[in-house]
Amino acid sequence: MIPLSVAAAFYLLLGTLIYSTAPERTRPSAEIAATGLDGREVAIVPYLRSGMSSPLELARFVRTDNVVGVAAVDLATGEHVWDRSLWKEFRAVDTGVLAAGGGYAYLSTDLGLRILETGTGETVAQQDGIDGLGADYIAARAAYAFDPDAGDGDGAIVALSASGEILAIPVGSASAVPADPTTTERWRDVLNTEETTPEDAFSTGAETSGTAELPDGTPLSLHFTGEEHEWFVLESEGSQVPAGADQGFVLTATNEMGSFTLAVADPETFGHRHSLDVRSLTGGPFTSPSGRVTVPAQDGEEIGLLVVATADGITAHPVGRQGLLAF
Repeated sequence: MIPLSVAAAFYLLLGTLIYSTAPERTRPSAEIAATGLDGREVAIVPYLRSGMSSPLELARFVRTDNVVGVAAVDLATGEHVWDRSLWKEFRAVDTGVLAAGGGYAYLSTDLGLRILETGTGETVAQQDGIDGLGADYIAARAAYAFDPDAGDGDGAIVALSASGEILAIPVGSASAVPADPTTTERWRDVLNTEETTPEDAFSTGAETSGTAELPDGTPLSLHFTGEEHEWFVLESEGSQVPAGADQGFVLTATNEMGSFTLAVADPETFGHRHSLDVRSLTGGPFTSPSGRVTVPAQDGEEIGLLVVATADGITAHPVGRQGLLAF
């Protein structure tokens, strides 16, 4: 009879081999944010993960389908400054980043608000542990939003409490205070307690409106359809300004045969300067403070990507550590 210790060692070795050769499938959230960190610019990216996070999970017969992780990805190099599972238990939790700055990242989840330290990914406060919110927190993503005009600095997270009060957490703070009357009026009928599904923040969303304007006021048609393919110009988040327009380019997406070509294009001729192929887009463009245009996507093997476009080129960084890098 094979000793139990030998069988266990063999099983762990088998798990390691499977783990190292079968990369995890990851899907970046549609809602990300970028901030400065120790002289570099990073994106805070929640992502949905399917697969083992370590060989030990095979030995424990644990399934980790649809676990939410979050990573700080260096936009220049693709390095993961840190990469953490968001919840100790294995579960899918709809997650998006409302804002990042002042040393904190603010995540809305369907279990409530969560505040992370951007330097380490450690949780500073969450749910009823947030000062000024406490047991009055609401477990719904729709109860939280980012207001760039609230507060005196870089905006604030606005929150609807269970008692109906509108609270504000200034970016750079981890404590909630009553919002001023103007902010309260602006959000009173917007924030709510509607539940979401784990797919909401991890759904595709790159379509745009029909028209927009370049920074100089030039009108621009954003969506074009041809006989063999469809292409459109991507907008910056929350605006009708083409992504990259402030940097002298526009970012176009061509959808052909079920995959996308993202291209840094001339804003007048739409001629491609640089291009990159991806399997799918999981969200629309987000422009970082330095002007980098980022787009969450997936490749043909369902590995999450963070596409980064500038006037000088376009590249894709994998999201979520693969293989033995995460062991």
